[in-house]
Amino acid sequence: MWEASPDAEKVKVRRPFPQINGYRYRVVKKKIIIKNKLGIHARPAAMLVETARRYKSEIRLVKDEIEIDAKDILSVMMLGADKGSSIEVKVQGNDETEALESIYSLIEKGFDEE
Repeated sequence: MWEASPDAEKVKVRRPFPQINGYRYRVVKKKIIIKNKLGIHARPAAMLVETARRYKSEIRLVKDEIEIDAKDILSVMMLGADKGSSIEVKVQGNDETEALESIYSLIEKGFDEE
């Protein structure tokens, strides 16, 4: 992730946006605070993954510089998103706007737990 620059400073390496089906799509993203009392435990993780899998876009969650695939249940559960955690939802693909709004809405309403 880090590579030495000629003047010996640390520089974070950025990767180009991946191509999906031969096309480059823009990345849409939003930050949100986890509101439900227990955070993203098994049931909310399953709901989030189920929602993410409805879309063709690549959907990623970022917490504390850790980025995971929102369509992988184990990754979502291991993210450790407790109540009050800030996560960023990043979506790239041909249905990115709908996917982002759907995931954002699910998290915003606390996974229907309260």
